[in-house]
Amino acid sequence: MKSVGSYMLKVCLLSAVGVVSSLGAAEDSVAPAKFVDAIESDVQLVQHKGLAIYHPTLGFVNYETILCGAKDETEQAFHQLVVSVCNEQQGKMYRNWCIDKQKNTPLFHAELDGGVSRCQEGEYASIVHVLEALPSIKISAKQRNNWLQVAKSFGYQ
Repeated sequence: MKSVGSYMLKVCLLSAVGVVSSLGAAEDSVAPAKFVDAIESDVQLVQHKGLAIYHPTLGFVNYETILCGAKDETEQAFHQLVVSVCNEQQGKMYRNWCIDKQKNTPLFHAELDGGVSRCQEGEYASIVHVLEALPSIKISAKQRNNWLQVAKSFGYQ
């Protein structure tokens, strides 16, 4: 089991790097990440707008939000969304990773951590954490390599 301190350190470092990378990026506008876009548009599942930090230099987006609802129903709906979006991208799920079947590269990592607290309405709160490769046609080999290194630091093998 990951320690909370280790997880928070990685998130803080990625956020700090994101500010630097977005300042130095020569990208035009970055297309929304497919899984992040899918979860944000699912109003049944997500009642609160999440936070997406784009890291153009590193080639990925870091996204977090809170899901409120009955624990089992929320977990099941989240799992169905993850599998659906992964299948749409010709991916296969391995642990929390959606992996491109043809290229054998990580497309996104989606994790649901629950039991932290309760939502305002008293419902069960689950935290969603997503790392997703940027879906840009202009993404360079260096950005792809950077994304792969980030993915490996979060457990992709």
